[in-house]
Amino acid sequence: MSGLLVVVACGHGPPAAPPPPTITLVARAIDAPPPEPDAPKPLDDDPPRLAAREVQLYDDLAAALAAAGSDCDAAAAKITALVDANAAYEKISHAGGDARDRLRAALAPYRDHLDATLRDVASSHVMHACARHAEFTAAIERLRGET
Repeated sequence: MSGLLVVVACGHGPPAAPPPPTITLVARAIDAPPPEPDAPKPLDDDPPRLAAREVQLYDDLAAALAAAGSDCDAAAAKITALVDANAAYEKISHAGGDARDRLRAALAPYRDHLDATLRDVASSHVMHACARHAEFTAAIERLRGET
């Protein structure tokens, strides 16, 4: 006799695997600090601040020349340091156009002060004593923007 075997299965398949966890990536700049809300603009974009700095430059120049006395090397070194620290002014004054016009307008309130300071510089002892000193003359030419 042959038998018939019937197997009936009931139920569900194996349980479904749970969904993978959700991963959220957050990008952060680790090396860069957050920007300061009131960070100053670059000097060449801020004519009033640049004008005030230019006035300070000439005040510092007058003081440096007075302190140098007849020491042409010291005077040349001080002038060179002041010029190097004043790159933004040189950039704008040589660029021309609107940037230079805005700088001139920002310097207008200081005109009398600058004129007096420049007279003091021009008549200072060191200007006369070092007129033929090569390094001093080169530093003055850089100050004037001639090199």
